[in-house]
Amino acid sequence: MHLDQITKFFPLVGPLVALVISAVVLPYVRQWLVLYREHHQIIKRQFFEYTEVILFGVFENRVEYDALGVFRTVLFGERLFDRIVTWNKRPSPDLILPQDPHEAEHLRTVMRMHASSLLLQCVRIGPYFDAARKLGSAEYRYVQFVACLARPDARKLSWHDCPRVVLIEESALRKVHDAVAEPSTPDKDGATWLDVLRQIAEAHFKGGHPAIDVISSPVGD
Repeated sequence: MHLDQITKFFPLVGPLVALVISAVVLPYVRQWLVLYREHHQIIKRQFFEYTEVILFGVFENRVEYDALGVFRTVLFGERLFDRIVTWNKRPSPDLILPQDPHEAEHLRTVMRMHASSLLLQCVRIGPYFDAARKLGSAEYRYVQFVACLARPDARKLSWHDCPRVVLIEESALRKVHDAVAEPSTPDKDGATWLDVLRQIAEAHFKGGHPAIDVISSPVGD
């Protein structure tokens, strides 16, 4: 009789095992897959996301620019990285200006480190120094570049969308501020970047912002 009861129980084993798997095992597997997918996306995003450094100048009242190079956006650190890479997922201003003083200081440090290095390495930006306001002494001359991190909405640009460290010499930025500069091109890209420069000029000449840096670069012979 006992054997008969066990035999009758066998048909129920399969459904019970399936119930346990669906109720206990599958949620854990699903959670693991979600975490794995998110981790993979984070790694991929960190690997491919980069920040471009662009040098702007004003020549004959016209804005011109040159790309100096790129560096990994992840070098801004985890907190800033998460803010920068999600910039276009919500309505956002064109300038990345964190209000937290520690984040702003860290952002300035990273910008200064990479922008200064790229300025010194580039050999074809002499005109930007020639047109700049020279400071210092006869023995040591230098110019000052205003640096600000910008990421205009992707819909405003035809360029590849990425954060950009904008560099512009102070006297050139003053021309932008005084509304004597024209965009580099007649398309939406030219208008967008002129507007970005005007926003930087407005913030800088009104007393600056903790996230806007001034980088001094020596003038060669």
